[in-house]
Amino acid sequence: MRHPDWNAVAAYLDGRLSPRERAGFLKHLLACRDCRRDVEELSYLRQAWELAVDAQVIERGRSLCKTPGRVTPLPAAKAHR
Repeated sequence: MRHPDWNAVAAYLDGRLSPRERAGFLKHLLACRDCRRDVEELSYLRQAWELAVDAQVIERGRSLCKTPGRVTPLPAAKAHR
């Protein structure tokens, strides 16, 4: 197998490779230290990016809750008779 392109690496990390493609990909990683390092680094970067995005979403939600008038309040519940 030749070195995988970035689309193949992304497909591997996303779990989108067929069983046959995955087997070939893993076989190449076992034999190729450079590709193994690249996949490990990309995997780390993706995880860091996802954590940063999650933190940003959480912080944005917090700031919306602290800013008066920015969040539409829920309508008051009607009394049951």
